[in-house]
Amino acid sequence: METSVRFTPLSGVDAESPLCYLLEIDSFTILLDCGWDENFDESALEPIKRVLPRVNAVLLSHPDVAHLGALPYLVGKCGLTAPIFSTKPVRRMGEMFMFESYLAKQASTSIDFAIFDLDDVDAAFRLNPRWTELRFSQRHQLLAAMPATAGGGIAIAAHAAGRYPGGAVWRISLGCGEEVVYAVDYNHRKERLLNRTNLDELLSSQQPALLISDCLNGLTENTDRHRRDEEFLDAITATVEAEGSVLIPTDAAGRVLELALLLDEHFSRARYDKGTTSPVLLSATIKTVLEFARTQLEYLGSELVQAFSLKRSVPFSFRKLSVITRLEELGAFPGPKVVLAPMPSLESGPARELLVQWGALPRNTIIFTERAQVG
Repeated sequence: METSVRFTPLSGVDAESPLCYLLEIDSFTILLDCGWDENFDESALEPIKRVLPRVNAVLLSHPDVAHLGALPYLVGKCGLTAPIFSTKPVRRMGEMFMFESYLAKQASTSIDFAIFDLDDVDAAFRLNPRWTELRFSQRHQLLAAMPATAGGGIAIAAHAAGRYPGGAVWRISLGCGEEVVYAVDYNHRKERLLNRTNLDELLSSQQPALLISDCLNGLTENTDRHRRDEEFLDAITATVEAEGSVLIPTDAAGRVLELALLLDEHFSRARYDKGTTSPVLLSATIKTVLEFARTQLEYLGSELVQAFSLKRSVPFSFRKLSVITRLEELGAFPGPKVVLAPMPSLESGPARELLVQWGALPRNTIIFTERAQVG
């Protein structure tokens, strides 16, 4: 018996829009991610809301706003009750992303931000009984084969995407023997925080009938990790030597960890002529994020795992990088500062406040480590 597969983009078909797609396998409908952007414009979710009643399952690939930002709204305001599947880090880090986003929006508006609230975040993540956490390569039967149907059934498995802790490439196996692979925002290069994706091995083991992927970096010049890090640190050094401070807008629970490791490593060996320079990680949720990340060795890169195994070096136990949760605490650090702070879009959050404070001084620098949000 033939299996019908239909793929419909709801968002995420241009350069920077949030990711959300509909995958229909016969009469079973899967929502692949449910991203939003940091503007949280309700009208952008109309295509999702129209199909929500027929969604049977939700697969989440990454923990950031662009991949699951609409989840609190869809669960809390729109009544989404379909089962949700992800790795454990995507669920926990995703909660921290949304918690930080809510606090940032609340602090930046003169009226209460009411599109979603912390109760919606709790309902979508921590208190959601319909959420199933899968380990990498763990096969889960999403839909059992019906006895009267030849070749029925759907199974799923998450594989490392290499971009965020727990971030996944999804392998969707159909009862007819064919496969669909959902692979977006993967990283094929090894970094401090994570190993590279195993997407190439995944595709070579069985060619999928449908590969859903992106080419966001297809025209980007490929710079090796060491050269990229060197340029980043050189910009910091030049600013600090000129007695300026550096602002690095970043996310709340993902790439911030890679940057934190790099800065701590650099300042542990760097010596500056202009006196004390303070590297600081500022985020309302960062202590919870770090505490959780330390317990997830199976999702971290081999460099961190090896350091823990051989030296009992606890991941994210920083030697030079200071961790604070409130902007007011920054006053305790004299001299030039290098600050990692959310949000990367500068729509709201501590990074926006620091931009206002520091932006008028030519000696200060702002370094963007990812593409800016459109608008």
